[in-house]
Amino acid sequence: NTTMSKLCKENNLGCVPHGMRSSFRDWCAETAARREVAERALGHEIRNAVEKAYARTDLLEKRRQLMQDWSHYLGLDIGPVSRSPTAIWRENLNDARSRGVVVSHALATNALSKVC
Repeated sequence: NTTMSKLCKENNLGCVPHGMRSSFRDWCAETAARREVAERALGHEIRNAVEKAYARTDLLEKRRQLMQDWSHYLGLDIGPVSRSPTAIWRENLNDARSRGVVVSHALATNALSKVC
């Protein structure tokens, strides 16, 4: 969270990581994304011991597709996931700003969720 907070401050976004993550999670719920994929994408731990014992996959491909869908929802094209997520986020946010998109707290929140 410290790194993300620093990134927000350095880029003068006027927002905090928790709000960004919350916006992403709300979008997941509204688009019927599988709960376990959304939670894993956010890096949340499974607290229930029984559920944790059976959760043996990292859901990487499903998380990758979820992030691609999220990017599409934001109107951003992250392309192949071969670059650093932070670099992708910065490029897309700067691109949105250069196109005259008003980067509100909500938009910045949504964009940064991709690196979480």
